[in-house]
Amino acid sequence: MRNKWLHPTAALKRQFELADETPAQTTLVDEVQTVRRLGFKMGDVGLLISSDAISELTDLLPICPIPNTPAHLLGLVNLRGNLTPVFDLHYLLKVKSNKSSKTMLLVLGRGADAAGVLIDDLPAHQFLSPQEKLAGLPQVPDIVKPYISSGYKQQNTIWLSFDYQSFFQSLV
Repeated sequence: MRNKWLHPTAALKRQFELADETPAQTTLVDEVQTVRRLGFKMGDVGLLISSDAISELTDLLPICPIPNTPAHLLGLVNLRGNLTPVFDLHYLLKVKSNKSSKTMLLVLGRGADAAGVLIDDLPAHQFLSPQEKLAGLPQVPDIVKPYISSGYKQQNTIWLSFDYQSFFQSLV
């Protein structure tokens, strides 16, 4: 009986021919180019953070205000023994909060690097295609402009890639 397998050296020296691209392969390429991010809304503006970012969603905890601080710093919350600052991104982005829904606290980061923001709706993973990427950024307040790297338009929502870590560092 003859051996069906090639010797490894002979197999590596063979010429390979690539088959024509099939629709299934094209679909796979499109899926690879799709961007997946965790998104949360501030009014009619969506903010995107890395899908592997450390985040925690909790009911609104009692916020202890700090005297003589800017209006965008709502105060501190006690999160498992750690004092965590809470920022009002609605105020900074100049958008109205959706008072009809339940306000929740989204904590981004961990430990001393953590900060919280008030959100009106549950965060959700967003799948964004290259075709939805905006050529330029929409008008955003100057305080957040350096921390927005790109934007997407999906249906009627503008989603902005947001570097929350650098942003919170700048506010400190």
